[in-house]
Amino acid sequence: SSLLAMEIFMKLVCYSLMAQLHGGIVHRNMRAWGPTRGCYTIRYIEWGIAVPTLVALNNAPLWGKGHINAMLRRLWPNLFVSSAYVLASWVAQVTPEASAGWALVALSTLSYLGAACDQVNILLSVDRTALALPFKVGAVIAKEVFFIAYGVMYICGSTGVVSSVSEQFFYTIGDVVLKIAQALVIVIIRNWEEAEELRVALERKVELGKEDMSRLFLHA
Repeated sequence: SSLLAMEIFMKLVCYSLMAQLHGGIVHRNMRAWGPTRGCYTIRYIEWGIAVPTLVALNNAPLWGKGHINAMLRRLWPNLFVSSAYVLASWVAQVTPEASAGWALVALSTLSYLGAACDQVNILLSVDRTALALPFKVGAVIAKEVFFIAYGVMYICGSTGVVSSVSEQFFYTIGDVVLKIAQALVIVIIRNWEEAEELRVALERKVELGKEDMSRLFLHA
């Protein structure tokens, strides 16, 4: 889809900038315990756009084709909060005031939990007869597992449990794995839906053919 292509292109641009500019815009992580570590601003800019984009991509199959406007009307608060908690987690690292920084960490965590609860509510309202439902729901659950892992790594990095290199390596590998898995799931769901549409169309043609044959025999 165009959203997936846009997200992948944006990640390529951001990672290229980080590679060419030796990390890009790097601030000191003021919340870090122990050795000084950097806060890579380009990564957070990318996440601020990519996270809500990923949420939209994950939820689009739950609404089905032709319902993008309905999805966005339902989902826009979640998308806004998703971008906001990424921004809060970045500001939390660069602000020099410790109390304000940790308050922003807490706010970012609570904002994510609110978005996750909203996502659970969406899943509970999904049509249980929808095609490829296990893949659609599984993709959303996998996204939340990755987001939780990112949050745990963020805290581990700030508290010095893991090194800065390990933290950034995890984020990079996580981004790549998540994009590959997301693309595969989208392909599987689309192929499943297209196969079902083809089956229904063929059955309809067979039924019409039977009706035509019946009329021919009746008028013979």
